[in-house]
Amino acid sequence: MARNKYDVDESLEASFNVRQLMRSLLYIRPVKGRMLGILLLTLSASFMGMLGPFLFKEAIDKGLPGDVNPRGSMQVLFAVGAVFLFSVLLGAVMTRVRVKTMAEVGQKIVFDIRQDVFRHLQRLPFAYYDSRPHGKILVRAVNYVNSLSDVLSNGIITFITDLFSIITTLVIMLLMNARLALISLASMPLLLIVVFVTKNAQRKAWQDVSRKQSNINAYLHESILGIKVTQSFVREDFNQGIFRSLNGRFVRAWMKGQRINQVIFPGFELIYIISACLTYYLGVTWLEAGMTGITTGVLVAFASYNRNLWNPIN
Repeated sequence: MARNKYDVDESLEASFNVRQLMRSLLYIRPVKGRMLGILLLTLSASFMGMLGPFLFKEAIDKGLPGDVNPRGSMQVLFAVGAVFLFSVLLGAVMTRVRVKTMAEVGQKIVFDIRQDVFRHLQRLPFAYYDSRPHGKILVRAVNYVNSLSDVLSNGIITFITDLFSIITTLVIMLLMNARLALISLASMPLLLIVVFVTKNAQRKAWQDVSRKQSNINAYLHESILGIKVTQSFVREDFNQGIFRSLNGRFVRAWMKGQRINQVIFPGFELIYIISACLTYYLGVTWLEAGMTGITTGVLVAFASYNRNLWNPIN
């Protein structure tokens, strides 16, 4: 009998290992050219998306009648509209190519990892297969491989793109109006407090979800293999009770993880709203006072850039 049974959680606690991380990154090497292309397309599409708020600012301040340009300018409006339309279309084309290429790269990485995992499984001693249910081995060979592939093919690109988006947005906001930019960042310490307080609880909650899912798969695998024995000894109702118990544990673990998420993400949104309200209030106050560098277009652009700044953080 396996020492780690279907109703016993596996230990997933492990410290960060740089060597294992570098070993995982080796799967990117065969597709590094395409990954670089995906990164460039993603960064370009992200930059195209950042042009919108700046173009709106130019259209409001220089195209519409106001303090900056009392008579307005149809030429500016048409020019800004044309550039905006071009940037949207180009960004859409880049995004379509990126999604298609990323799907192909992701499947290539999954293929390579699964080949190596299966080859490794063939060489493991009998003691490994005697130490845990086969269903838990299937979870490692299927679910964990899919998660690792998603991190390598999508997670790294997303992290770099979000970092690029945050830095670029900050630079644009500081160049546009440093005072409003600093006001927008005033709530960041509160965000860091929320992250540090909840990160360990969130990680442990979703590790528990993974363990409970592994237990369900282990028992399901054993039940299918032993279905003839189950039916011969009329254990259907008894086995159903065991599966109901395992499934209930999974649901409770899942709901615990969701409750933590429902605290974190609304908390982020609340912090963003506080930052936005403070930015709008001071911006309108400074606009009415005639402060240099504050225009209606700047406030409209800051509304969009402030959201762009917080989206990657969320």
